[in-house]
Amino acid sequence: MIGAASTLIAAEDALLEALSSSRAPPLIQLAIPLYRREFRSQITVEGEIVLNLDKRGYRRYKARPRKTSPPPVDTDAIRDTFNNALAASPFYVSMVTDEGLNIKIKMEVLI
Repeated sequence: MIGAASTLIAAEDALLEALSSSRAPPLIQLAIPLYRREFRSQITVEGEIVLNLDKRGYRRYKARPRKTSPPPVDTDAIRDTFNNALAASPFYVSMVTDEGLNIKIKMEVLI
């Protein structure tokens, strides 16, 4: 379990670094998490890392809910931008899905 926890922390750190260092247009729509628990990360049975990111202006942690729904995001552009930013890390974003208030990111470890 220690290996799984350290993998989650490394994936969160890599994603946060990519998100905060790149101001590419697809990533501008995403909120930068202030706390690690905002990722709501987990490892699936298949070994994939699943992270959730809130959309900018629609954060769920310590925020009042909005009555409007956020606009859809271009999931392919977000996946490609993250993969370009994560090229030096051992992680690869395999899938990004838009789930309304947030996006779900599935990552794999390339070893």
